[in-house]
Amino acid sequence: MSGRTNPTRRPEELVVSSNFIRAVRESGYVSLATALAELIDNSIQAGATEIELTIARPDGALHPEIEVLDNGAGMSRRELELCLKFGGSSRFDRRESFGRFGMGLPAASLSQARHVEVAAWQDGGPALAVTLDVDAIVA
Repeated sequence: MSGRTNPTRRPEELVVSSNFIRAVRESGYVSLATALAELIDNSIQAGATEIELTIARPDGALHPEIEVLDNGAGMSRRELELCLKFGGSSRFDRRESFGRFGMGLPAASLSQARHVEVAAWQDGGPALAVTLDVDAIVA
């Protein structure tokens, strides 16, 4: 290696967003079943005793809409803001279940969908939502 130094990179410089999203979409969760298993595991980790899975194709829609609804603990505003960010888990490195690193929800969702919305609420408070849109990121 030459005598040049390598400046410290900021975290946002570690990934090319448009390429990363495409790579995630095409790797890892090879089927709808494995992606849904990840989402259902998240519901179980949140203490859900009821989990509802709905797959519907609205009139005129090219692709179906998939919903996973549960009666789990919900997420705080901060947890919700982090949930679709890779590594954004509130349970980072815990070993109570399969997921540990905050990769499952965004990776599983993006492997099957171009648009993802996560909504949550706690203790009867207002519903909050975050979205991730592949086309917007790539553009």
